[in-house]
Amino acid sequence: MGKNIEEVYVALDGIVSVGAFGTAEAPTSAVSTLDPDWEDVGYVSEDGVTETTEQSTTPLRAWQNRKRVRTIVEEGSVRYQFRLIQTNADTVALYYGGTVQPDGSIIVNPNRERPTIAFNLDVIDGDNSIRAYAPEAQVVEVGDQVYSNGEAIGYEVTVECSYNETLGGAVKKWYSALDEA
Repeated sequence: MGKNIEEVYVALDGIVSVGAFGTAEAPTSAVSTLDPDWEDVGYVSEDGVTETTEQSTTPLRAWQNRKRVRTIVEEGSVRYQFRLIQTNADTVALYYGGTVQPDGSIIVNPNRERPTIAFNLDVIDGDNSIRAYAPEAQVVEVGDQVYSNGEAIGYEVTVECSYNETLGGAVKKWYSALDEA
């Protein structure tokens, strides 16, 4: 292994895309072109996208010496948190979980469960890219709406990716620099 500065990447650019659950065609590699059914949701704030993987576990211990003999995973999640800074029908609909009407209105219902979506994140550093694809995801948290002079109006969302039987996990990730094909 050793030290290699060519293996140090920076998230210089990226694309957050969403698609309709069950209809957005899955990507096939880190650099494959996404199907037209995917919607690029626009600019993300300079803070970028934060990926969080969590597990809650319960250790099982033996009576003898309280030795840990097994760890049971109770639940796990993969989440992506970001703040969109473009105001358009896609960002507003994703944030509020509804549909923007032709007159520009949307009904805000904090008791409504957000729809299941497909989620894709492309992280780009020159010729290197990382792609994270989740066929089954949902907005599970939203941040505050802040209206302030000198700051872009933002739509902070947290997308949680659900376990998908066909995928065998919650997210499939590709790293273009690791592709040996």
